[in-house]
Amino acid sequence: MMTDAAKTGSAIGRSKPKPNRKRQDPPLREATVWQPIGGGWRQLYGEFYDLGVSIEWQEFEVPQAFEWSRSFHPESLELCLNLAGHGSIHCAEKAMDLDPLTAGFYVPSKQLLQAWRDSNHRHRFITIEPLPLTRIDPPLLS
Repeated sequence: MMTDAAKTGSAIGRSKPKPNRKRQDPPLREATVWQPIGGGWRQLYGEFYDLGVSIEWQEFEVPQAFEWSRSFHPESLELCLNLAGHGSIHCAEKAMDLDPLTAGFYVPSKQLLQAWRDSNHRHRFITIEPLPLTRIDPPLLS
């Protein structure tokens, strides 16, 4: 015989809606950004939002310039180790060029960064993307 609880389900464990919560945008999932280049993006370690760090490998060639700034996490400091290919990162009037065998770091934060990878070049680079320690819960250092 079924009881009323079995028919309607239990209310235990349900939480009431919290009315004044800010809407959270879904976290950026980089695989979506890198889809146009096919299998040229690979996560080597971590997951930015789940583990607080992501180390990624990119290797591709594109017929047109590719905007890779869409993959930047606004709350990170990112380091790019550029092995091959040419790229650039622009912020207002300033620019940083990434030539082969160079490295650069950038902080997307609230400033609008635009980053491009040149067409008809073989691009090979690693990005290291840590979440700042102030955003890790619980903090690792206190």
